[in-house]
Amino acid sequence: MIPFDKLWNARLLSGILLYLFVIMIPIEANRGVWVTRWSFVENTPEQIVRKCIKYKISDIFIQVYAKGYTFYNSKYAPSKMADEKFHKLVSIAHNSNIKIHAWINVYYVWSLTKFPYISNHIINSHIDWITAFKDGKELYRYDSEGIKNLGLEGYFISPANRDANRYIIDIIREIMDKFDVDGIHLDYIRYPGLHYGYDKYTRGYFMEVYGIDPMKYNTPFPIAEKKLNKLFSDWRRDILTDFIDEIYKITKGKNIELSAAVLSSPEYAKRYFLQDWGRWIKEKDLDFVVLMLYTKNNNFFDKRLKEIRYLYNDNNIWIGIGNYLLSDYKLNIQKNKVISNGYRSMVYFSYSSLK
Repeated sequence: MIPFDKLWNARLLSGILLYLFVIMIPIEANRGVWVTRWSFVENTPEQIVRKCIKYKISDIFIQVYAKGYTFYNSKYAPSKMADEKFHKLVSIAHNSNIKIHAWINVYYVWSLTKFPYISNHIINSHIDWITAFKDGKELYRYDSEGIKNLGLEGYFISPANRDANRYIIDIIREIMDKFDVDGIHLDYIRYPGLHYGYDKYTRGYFMEVYGIDPMKYNTPFPIAEKKLNKLFSDWRRDILTDFIDEIYKITKGKNIELSAAVLSSPEYAKRYFLQDWGRWIKEKDLDFVVLMLYTKNNNFFDKRLKEIRYLYNDNNIWIGIGNYLLSDYKLNIQKNKVISNGYRSMVYFSYSSLK
C-alpha cells in the first residue's frame, strides 16, 4: 500500500501539472467564418446560421460591400440585394448568440473584367479616385491583361484620396445605422503594392505637405531618389494608419468592434503594401486583426504562428485558416496548432468549404 503522504503528494503534483497545462493552452474563445457575397446570395439566412451552429461558429463575417456593390439597399453605391435578407440574418444569428461583422472590401473596387455599365458604380462615377503606377499611369488606363501583368487582382482606389475615404466612411456609417451589426470588418485595407499611389490626387496631396512631387527628384529642391521614396512610403503608410484610427473612433462611438483582414507577415505587409497592422494593434487603432494564413504547408503555418506570437504577445490577433485548401485531417492539425501556440481565436475561409 502506498503511504498516504506520498499518495497525497502525487495527487498534488498531478493537480499542479494539470493546472499549468490548462493555463498554458488557452481555451478557444472565438471561432469565425467568412461568408462571401455569393454564399450570401445562394443561401438563406436560416441555412447560413444552421451550418454555423453545426460548426460552433461564434462570429460571422458577412461580405456586404465588394467590387463597388452593396448587398443591401444603399444610397451611395449600386445594390445587389434588398435590406431584408441582411436584417433577417442579423436577427437569426443574434437569436443563436452569434455575432455579425459587416465585411467590406475597402480599396479593391473592380476585378479583371470589363467595367460595369452602371453610372453610379465607383469606377465610373469617380474614376479619378483610381490609383496609378509609379510611372504615373492610372490603373484605369490598363486593360485587364495589363492589370494581370502588373500582378494585381484588379483595380484599386487610392488610400490617400480624402474624397474616396469619406465615401468609405459613408458606407460604414450607413451599415451601422441600418443594421444591428456587432462589428465592421475591413478587407483590402492596403495599397495594391509599394509602387502605387502615384495618381495626380495623391501626388498633389503629398506636395501640399512636403512641397515636392514624389515623381520628381530635383524640383523645387534637390533630394536623393532613395530618400524621397522612403519619405513617400512613410507618408502613404501613415495616411492609411490615420484612416484606420478615424474609422475606429466612429465604430467605438457606436460600441461596434473594428477588425481587419491582413497579410500574415507584418514586415512584408508594412514594406510592400504599406499595411502597418503591427502598429495598428500596438496602438489599439482597431480591436483585432485576422491573419490570412492560408497554406497547405503545416510547417510554414506553425512557424508563422510562432513568429507572430514572439512579436505580439496578446490575443487581439485571430488566425485565418484556409479550410478551402485542406482535408479534414489537415484542418484539425492547423486548428490544434493555433491553440497550442497560444492563440484563442480562428476564422475559416470560407463558409462554402464547410462541409
